Amino acid sequence: MPTAQERSSINTLLPTLEHHWGSITLKAEQVQAIEARLDGRDSLVVLPTGFGKSVCFQAPAVASRGVTVVICPLLALAEDQVNELEDKGVSACLWNGSVETSAKEAIMEEYMEEQEPGEGRLLYVTPEALQTEQLQGLIKCLRERGLLSAMVVDEAHCVSQWGHSFRKEYLEIGAVRRRLAPQIPIQALTATATEAVRRDIVKSLGLREPVVVCSSIDRPNIFLSVVSPAGDDEMELEDLFSWIAGHPGTGLIYVSKRTEADRLADLLCDAGIDAVAYHAGKDQRERQSTQADFMAGDTRVVVATVAFGMGV
Repeated sequence: MPTAQERSSINTLLPTLEHHWGSITLKAEQVQAIEARLDGRDSLVVLPTGFGKSVCFQAPAVASRGVTVVICPLLALAEDQVNELEDKGVSACLWNGSVETSAKEAIMEEYMEEQEPGEGRLLYVTPEALQTEQLQGLIKCLRERGLLSAMVVDEAHCVSQWGHSFRKEYLEIGAVRRRLAPQIPIQALTATATEAVRRDIVKSLGLREPVVVCSSIDRPNIFLSVVSPAGDDEMELEDLFSWIAGHPGTGLIYVSKRTEADRLADLLCDAGIDAVAYHAGKDQRERQSTQADFMAGDTRVVVATVAFGMGV
């Protein structure tokens, strides 16, 4: 449970924000979400992509004493956030199927150490990893020693009745929380959720009188445009090549199959466009390299499958 210092005004968070994030102006919805966390309240945070959801749990996690467990299905997103946190001087680690056993053992040893408020750590885990005996054992030990600060569920819409077909392990998060850490505050975050989905999230995770924070999904700087294909594969490719040539910078192309991703990436390369395929058929090291090059702007185009959770 939060200490007296954690329950105090959000003003106590300002030195942490300034130290790790620099000059930052919080939006009203971010303040509401952060205050709910500092008060030890469960919360459901529905904010559009790009609004700044991550600071709603990262900042109070850093200012707290102990470990905040962040359940995130998107491997690349989790890795990106961990890298950004480390660049800010924040302790953060990954725990998923690709992490070596020795690395997990090192995390367990490090995270069981005592910490003072302001030295909080974030542990990013997949919903699948949360079902493992080893990680559940760590969570239990952290809770028993008073070192489990909070739990965070990202992409929380996946706990809804329609979402389990993507990652069925999401349906077990509530049971794990109730069994291992029933008194620990939990934050559920998502970009969009209808009223029905919100009710599903509250019920599945067992949120107790949650603070609900919602913002409009209207984004004036984002628009959708639909272009009908010509019906001829060769003409469609020519249109695609022309469009890429006329738009500088990096970009993503999503396709439905791995074979399509490989084929289109090869065709783009043949046309003189720097492109690479990204899908589950690539090994972990190759995917990580592709992601790093894309984030650095060293790869012009990534052709990825639409498989949920790949997280490019």
